[in-house]
Amino acid sequence: MDDERRMQLILILVNRLKAREREIIALCDWSDLSYAEAASALNIPIGTVRSRLFRAREHLRSLLDHAMSQNSTAQLIVLDSAKEAHDFS
Repeated sequence: MDDERRMQLILILVNRLKAREREIIALCDWSDLSYAEAASALNIPIGTVRSRLFRAREHLRSLLDHAMSQNSTAQLIVLDSAKEAHDFS
């Protein structure tokens, strides 16, 4: 699987995470906020940021591992179709 398709798959899988998981990944991994900055933004302790981020990354990793263990191209097409159907509803 090339990098572009892998990133598409990751983005699709991120949408399968709980809102709280997406939020912490967006703040810490994509927006590059420090734990302290994310804690301040969410009004939670730093330890909670660390544990939520750990669990969210683990959940995303397990979703990705599962998708990659399948026929990845077919999996991407199915997931992408499901996302498009969800976007229109």
